[in-house]
Amino acid sequence: MEVFSKAFNRPKDRLSKTKKSIFNSLFFGEKKLKDNEQLFQLAKISYMRNYVSNALETINLCLESGNSEKWEYFAFKANCYEDLSEYKKAIENYEIAIELSENDEDVYALYHQVGFCFLNLKNDNKAKEFYTFALQLKTNLQSKNKEDLEGLDGGVLLGVSLQRIYNNRGNARKNLGELNDAIIDCEKAISIDKNYSNPYLLLSQIYDLKGYQEKSLEFLKASARLGNNSAKNKLDEIGINQTTIGSNSIGNVRFELEQCLKATFEQHDLNKGKLLAEELINKGVNDIIPYLCLSAIYGTQENWRLCEKYSLEGLKFDNNNAMLLNHTGVAMCELGNSNGLKYLEYGKNLGDPNCSGNYNYWRTKI
Repeated sequence: MEVFSKAFNRPKDRLSKTKKSIFNSLFFGEKKLKDNEQLFQLAKISYMRNYVSNALETINLCLESGNSEKWEYFAFKANCYEDLSEYKKAIENYEIAIELSENDEDVYALYHQVGFCFLNLKNDNKAKEFYTFALQLKTNLQSKNKEDLEGLDGGVLLGVSLQRIYNNRGNARKNLGELNDAIIDCEKAISIDKNYSNPYLLLSQIYDLKGYQEKSLEFLKASARLGNNSAKNKLDEIGINQTTIGSNSIGNVRFELEQCLKATFEQHDLNKGKLLAEELINKGVNDIIPYLCLSAIYGTQENWRLCEKYSLEGLKFDNNNAMLLNHTGVAMCELGNSNGLKYLEYGKNLGDPNCSGNYNYWRTKI
């Protein structure tokens, strides 16, 4: 079943519309079609000048003759209604625009806007549903290497960034009380663009709802640091001095450390984990995590010199870390350095089975 049928509980009826368009082209003639296109351009000019009501009147004149069925006309009309906060009328026209399009993937952004309208109508279930459709369609579009024009063209929305869709679905999930799923959407948005401020603000709201006020404040500061005005206003409201928020705010660094661990040990995305770890080290973050991640990554890749380097750096934070003792010992032994046995033996005496197994193996080899 195509996405349109799932979304609107009916099949597309493009055949009758195509016949009507052919009839209208013959009946009205090319001149009338050109006149309508000129009206559309005038409507776009009014919209770009922020005369939204005038733009709506002009696009209605364009559509009154019924001789044109370009999806862009109805998408433009829907966008005007959306800007005027007439969300039900916006949804009606988005539905028509989607139906007139050649395929759903080309108009995934309109599904997103339907979700936005439902969000404003306080129908969070429908909002989540349409944001999910938009994600599915955009992913399909990208997998086919088709052109994805993100942004607005004279009042017609052509595309939406992936991080924005994830953030907005997270907002709907937050409203539904699906807080853990909302956090996942925020994390995905940040993993795409760590400088996008909205998901940090949303995380602040989510952790406030979960009762973690300290963590909520950290994410609020991170959002403000990235220039989010709503976050800045909230900090002013609660009396937080924004001049004390540095570029390495606690909330932001802690989240980046969590992302580094997740990429390396849960997602097994070694390239991403490596980039995150190196970035944290270059920022001067004083924590064992990036060294732990790089130790594991280079060990997996059998780059023993770098594995040894980052393992030893990590042990400066915790000389009893069994994973780092194991990595250091194995890396040294692989490089022909018998001192590796000392690290493995020390880890074995701490009760680590990996150190024990590797010690028993390497003591007969080196």
